[in-house]
Amino acid sequence: MLDIKTLLFASIAARAGFALFFLLFSMVGGARTAFLWWLLSISLSCQGLWLLYGSSASPSPEPLEGTIIYLIFGLSIACVWKGGAAYFDRRIPTDAVILAALGPATAYGGVTQLAPSEPFALVPVLLLMAFSLVRAALVFCNRATWRSPSQ
Repeated sequence: MLDIKTLLFASIAARAGFALFFLLFSMVGGARTAFLWWLLSISLSCQGLWLLYGSSASPSPEPLEGTIIYLIFGLSIACVWKGGAAYFDRRIPTDAVILAALGPATAYGGVTQLAPSEPFALVPVLLLMAFSLVRAALVFCNRATWRSPSQ
């Protein structure tokens, strides 16, 4: 059976592979900005996982530590969204990107002060993160405006 450290290593190794891919493609081609956003997203995601699983209170860290961790995850999601928008030459509302970046951290910091038990503190955080990921994924789903960055 796999332990948490093995899963963490596998997750970070996979992200390192994607980071190398994004780094290489950010040096060539027409979508440099998009690949740089995605490289930043992968880097933030690795850092967030490292902090989350390195925490002594994982998976429910202390309020300040958890707020920082979920801020990093929120920024990672916002970078995916910005990268997708840059890749497809789309504009996204700035306030929506700010909500994607700050929402999970704000929710965790606020709810951990009010929630009667720890599992409930993660519910609004995960809902906000899922909503932000769906919004970010919609950039890739609109086939009417798909184009290659070289076009």
